[in-house]
Amino acid sequence: MGQVEIQGSKNAVLPMIAAAVLVNGTVCLKGCPQISDIDDMIKLFEALGGRVVRKANRDIVLDGKDIHSVKVEREYAGKIRASILYLGAILGRMGEAMVAKPGGCVIGKRPIDQHIFQMKNLGYRVDEKSGEYYFYSEKRESNVTLQLPYSSVGVTENIILASVLGNQTVCVRNAAIEPEIRSLCLFLKKAGALIEGIGTSELMIHGVHRLKDVVFEVPADRIVAGTYAFAAMSTGGVIELCHVPVNELECVMKLLLRLGAILDIREDSLTIVAPKVCNRIGYVETGIYPGFPTDLQSPLLPVLCMADGNSVVCEKIFENRFGVVDELNKMGAKISVNGTKATVFGKSRLTGASVLAKELRGGAALIIAGLSARGESQVSGISYIERGYEDIVRDLRFLGADIEKITNGETF
Repeated sequence: MGQVEIQGSKNAVLPMIAAAVLVNGTVCLKGCPQISDIDDMIKLFEALGGRVVRKANRDIVLDGKDIHSVKVEREYAGKIRASILYLGAILGRMGEAMVAKPGGCVIGKRPIDQHIFQMKNLGYRVDEKSGEYYFYSEKRESNVTLQLPYSSVGVTENIILASVLGNQTVCVRNAAIEPEIRSLCLFLKKAGALIEGIGTSELMIHGVHRLKDVVFEVPADRIVAGTYAFAAMSTGGVIELCHVPVNELECVMKLLLRLGAILDIREDSLTIVAPKVCNRIGYVETGIYPGFPTDLQSPLLPVLCMADGNSVVCEKIFENRFGVVDELNKMGAKISVNGTKATVFGKSRLTGASVLAKELRGGAALIIAGLSARGESQVSGISYIERGYEDIVRDLRFLGADIEKITNGETF
């Protein structure tokens, strides 16, 4: 119970850091979350020749004037999926790029074939050798129309980054419409980019000669807000989430109402009054925005375990997103997975156990389960959780949770 401030959006900041490569000057991102994914993206920026200053107030200043390298080093790329976004940014500035296959959480097949295919459509040639891809300009038409076979967030971002500088006019059809795409476009527009159709599935990008210095406020993280909402639902809490992108959470709020929550919705805050026992929801499926986010599927599972009946969750985005189920079942959950569907048997009584986080959102789900389980739970593999949550221990303590972080035998 209580009030907590929602951090800046991880998925919005990462492409903006890559976009700073395109600015032959300085970029100030205000209110960046202090998470390991941001650290890794900054290291990549510095490896390219850029300079970064991190301020105590969570502002980050990136200076790309001295960027000279076209290569995304393998040692960094292997740590973070968002490293692939440097492909479009480096191509946009330098006209050539060398990237390795990106890393990140193991939640299913995440091929980069569409990134490669669309860069070819923009007029770049690609050679592959030993798991690295070398892109260079071949023949670039002045007007290009790209039809995406599916609305990929990362592919849409890479096309934008590769197209805002230069002489091309690029039309992107079936572009992703996630809020993070809108934020990237608004950021670039403030820097001088010419982008039409922001917030829609068809973007028109007119290349410009240069981008100017820019200061931009990072939007709040809708996935963190949803995670803490489900933490409240799992414990019967009453919480107020402050600095919340309410207009991006419509699908989540509808689901909270189906679960039996009472909501007080303000311009940038959300108060959640959870029921003593949540309703079963019958069926829910993940989908591209504005559908129910795949990143909140795992945090929802422990809530459904204690609902008053059975529910079915269908995963439409990543085929391996049910990786947390085995760990939840160790805690007394009764979840059966069949292909892309998980049947969650309600009325379970969770019991504390030692469990292992194997990816970011699954780790958050285990913490939620531990909050409502009888006895003590220990979640290992917290480095995954710290990729996306600035300080989940601090935030949950603000809300009355009995939780502490143990590192090398020391408690924090």
